[in-house]
Amino acid sequence: MMPNRAEKYTLLASYTDKGGKVVGPLKATDMVVLRSAAEKAVYADELKGFNRFKDDLSAGNHKSYVLFRNIDLTNISKFAYTYASKDYDGEIKVRLDSQAGPVISSVAYQTTGSWDKTGEVTGTLSKPVSGKHDVYFFAIKHSKPSDGILNLKDIQFVE
Repeated sequence: MMPNRAEKYTLLASYTDKGGKVVGPLKATDMVVLRSAAEKAVYADELKGFNRFKDDLSAGNHKSYVLFRNIDLTNISKFAYTYASKDYDGEIKVRLDSQAGPVISSVAYQTTGSWDKTGEVTGTLSKPVSGKHDVYFFAIKHSKPSDGILNLKDIQFVE
């Protein structure tokens, strides 16, 4: 089941020791942001070619993208998508760390026949990826017309 709202938790930890005669107190602070494994696309960190409309996105065009920053992809093997596409088949392509970064997953999607009817598709990672990365999810349709091709609803990061 996909989330109804953005779920993020921020943990902040600080430590200070007593120090010694020669060395003063040592201090350290670290912050970790925890996100749900299932994210609504509308809550992405950045959008290009998709517009927010309340708790949903408008249909994106060819090369429109949804960006989630600083995502730990360790042990992730697939991305599961909920989407709508009224008229066109296309592809969801995933790139790492930049709009021109390496493609780590690509999956075809079929038209759902209506913007109100959703479909689901799963794309597998081409090779294991570890560590934190910026993850770009692109709507792709190589032929014209290429406007209004995909409404990306939810993205699930699957182990």
